[in-house]
Amino acid sequence: MRVLFLGDIVGRAARHAVIEHVPQLRTELSLDFIVVNCENAAGGFGVTPSICDELFACGIDVLTTGNHVWDKREIIPYIEANPRLLRPINMAEGTPGSGTVQVTNDAGKRLVVVNAINNLFIGRNLKGTAEGDAYRGMRIDIAEGKPLRMTLTPLVSSRSR
Repeated sequence: MRVLFLGDIVGRAARHAVIEHVPQLRTELSLDFIVVNCENAAGGFGVTPSICDELFACGIDVLTTGNHVWDKREIIPYIEANPRLLRPINMAEGTPGSGTVQVTNDAGKRLVVVNAINNLFIGRNLKGTAEGDAYRGMRIDIAEGKPLRMTLTPLVSSRSR
């Protein structure tokens, strides 16, 4: 299985470069899946629904995020409705969206992506312990799933601004 993970798209120039090159990369590298971190794609602060739509339209399979996903409030209804846009799995209970998704490509290959965030520079918005154990939530969710051939786990590590 061939998976490309790109991160972190920061701003318009990076976003346009990704949109321009992803289709060619998928072909040239015979990629099965493309996963991209987009939490700073909107001018370096958050992501919007229209940006997500552009990224999905160019062939990206899953978008991951971190704590900056909430910088643009209009993303909240979008992340609730689109399971391929992930927020960190270890955010506080009740946080909109999901931290995991399973995608299947045209060849029938399946990939589970688990999006987690570490707590090095992050506040108390994480579930689990007061420190926000990035792996506690993953262990619970993976234990409930079926065995798969590959799991890709982006662990976002960013300083809060």
